[in-house]
Amino acid sequence: MYSRALLAVCMVFSLVVWADGQGFHPRAGRQPGAARFAPVRVDGAIAQIGPGMIMVTTAANEMWWLKVPANAVIRVTGTAEPEVLCSGLFVRFTAAVDKRRSKVQGKVEKLTIFTPSREPSRMPGVFYPNQVGAGAGVKQGPEMPPGFGMPPNPGMRPNPAVQPQVPGTQNASARGTAASNVEAFDIRAQVASHKKGKLTLYVPNPFFKPKLKIELSEEPVIEVDVSSYAVAKPGDKISARGLQISQRGVHAREVLIELAEPLDTLRKKPQKRTADN
Repeated sequence: MYSRALLAVCMVFSLVVWADGQGFHPRAGRQPGAARFAPVRVDGAIAQIGPGMIMVTTAANEMWWLKVPANAVIRVTGTAEPEVLCSGLFVRFTAAVDKRRSKVQGKVEKLTIFTPSREPSRMPGVFYPNQVGAGAGVKQGPEMPPGFGMPPNPGMRPNPAVQPQVPGTQNASARGTAASNVEAFDIRAQVASHKKGKLTLYVPNPFFKPKLKIELSEEPVIEVDVSSYAVAKPGDKISARGLQISQRGVHAREVLIELAEPLDTLRKKPQKRTADN
């Protein structure tokens, strides 16, 4: 009896794994329970958002609900207004830095708000631009704190012949030894403060002082690439993959959201008090 039950469970699991590669998609008119635990993809627009749950309206005007567990892969992309840049956020940009003065050359025209993690492109720290791998080319040293860049080839420096030019940098042979103090870096830092287009960042590294001040251009391009759907709103485009657990319910494994409008705040605005409350 036990052997038969175990065999049945293994067969069901095998069918789920096989179906995962078949690209199942939701279809109108499917009978309740017919696709239970089958892989499914839901595309549409966000209708409502709640803790651990997202309601989606498809192009066929069907309403689907997504159960979003803590271990789901989330990615939210789009753009943001400069007002969003508040303390605690992590930003990434490429710029030329005067290492001796710990100062960015010129104004920063483009940066990305991101969620730090152990992924190569999301590790905080200071790296050389356009290197292969997890910050390959970063200069390691005893002052580099754990978690701030773990390249596969510590100490490797970029080839000056192929290193891209960033405004504000020049070849050392053209300007002498003073130019060696200015280098282009891929900077992934945490915002300490923001006031009138001027940001103070904190980024421990072996190249320059951890406190770095930058100034944004008049119309900076601010991109969003975060792993929290808390910033999403109804109307944003969404695509989710997971297991169908009810007629129109999905246990999501992967959720991709594209913001319909530029993000203008990360904090809820307090409601105005009225005479009735």
